[in-house]
Amino acid sequence: YADAEKQFNEALEIYKSTKGRLSMNYSMVLDNLSLTYRNQGNYYKAASYVFDSQSIMEDLKATDTKDYALSCNNLGKIYILQE
Repeated sequence: YADAEKQFNEALEIYKSTKGRLSMNYSMVLDNLSLTYRNQGNYYKAASYVFDSQSIMEDLKATDTKDYALSCNNLGKIYILQE
């Protein structure tokens, strides 16, 4: 998981410097990073990244996209696993 986290964080930095934080690409990397934490059992941190991802999509008015639906699905899985 450490290698995955490193790669996702590198992608975030690249998107941040080229497209800014307010982009679908940045948002999707946050969502993917949340999966890394979910799979490690760190549900609080995983949910935090999903919330950040969804907030960006809401700001972009992209709540009717498949990416937003996938993010909602990922958050639902986090809720199931933490119970």
